[in-house]
Amino acid sequence: MGISKPKFSNSEYSLADITDIKRMLYAMPGGVALIADIDADGMTAKEFKAAYSSKTALKNAFENPDPENNIFVKFGEIAKEPGNIEITEQQLEYYNGYKPGRRTTKVTVNILGLNEAQLAYFESKEFRYSPKALVLADENLNQYMAFLGLTWTVGVKGKADDLFTVSFSSGFRGSTSEKIAIVNELTG
Repeated sequence: MGISKPKFSNSEYSLADITDIKRMLYAMPGGVALIADIDADGMTAKEFKAAYSSKTALKNAFENPDPENNIFVKFGEIAKEPGNIEITEQQLEYYNGYKPGRRTTKVTVNILGLNEAQLAYFESKEFRYSPKALVLADENLNQYMAFLGLTWTVGVKGKADDLFTVSFSSGFRGSTSEKIAIVNELTG
């Protein structure tokens, strides 16, 4: 039995990938934040990646000429300090080693540029108690990360010129590959 690089259990993301997720989050200040209603088990990360693998598909989902066909609503801009993703995995120690246990992921995202009406919606029960898809994309739509089927809590961090900076927080147990979709390079 030797020493090897750790790998998170039941996930397509390794420890290095999780570090890349954090790096990607910090590389997107000024990017767009999109939100949509989604069933808790309505769309997997793989299905999401397949549906939105091009800039055109993603852009059409929130800038469709027919507003009735818009799936996502653009609601703010990713803040300079975008937030954090923290993943912990408990381990059960037994005689011959360790067995992976429960895995918990906590996500915090800071969005700026929300007006009073948007803030009122995000603080409402309608928003807080129903699962949403939150998509963060860089300003040129070259890459994105999507958090799928999570319920979010909201906290106001500041206000300037009648616009709010808001912190969105959520958490889940289980595999990140089921709840987080990441595309590093969108095609045309």
